[in-house]
Amino acid sequence: MIRHRLRVAEAIALLAAARLFIGLVPFANWKTMLGTPVAHDREVARPARSDADERMHGCRTAIRRGARYVPGAICLPQAMALQWMLSRRKLPSVLTIGFLPGAAVDTEDRLHAWIRSWRGIEIGDSGKRHVPLISMASRIGTGISGR
Repeated sequence: MIRHRLRVAEAIALLAAARLFIGLVPFANWKTMLGTPVAHDREVARPARSDADERMHGCRTAIRRGARYVPGAICLPQAMALQWMLSRRKLPSVLTIGFLPGAAVDTEDRLHAWIRSWRGIEIGDSGKRHVPLISMASRIGTGISGR
């Protein structure tokens, strides 16, 4: 129970940081903080650790619960926070930002973000066919070295 509460507290802090990041950091600089650019259809390798599924579930649940307490914690901040949580735990993931073709520019769901793992989409499954613009693999979790 205490571990879950600590994960939710971590999620709240990361969601708040993601909201600040979105508001303050120019998009051109995001790549250095979110991962290494990869192909949109890149497979995410299953980690060797036996508790990977349990840890993934715990992080995903913490982000969803934490998002209730952070105003504006919609798909992008949730995806960013989950990417950071998973990287810290050395769990591989790919964060993708995409758009909905044919949607009006002022439509709320025109842009969307989601996280994929070896299990599939972990957060941000909208059920719509968004076209990927950019995908970034977590550096620590995938063995890709950062700068």
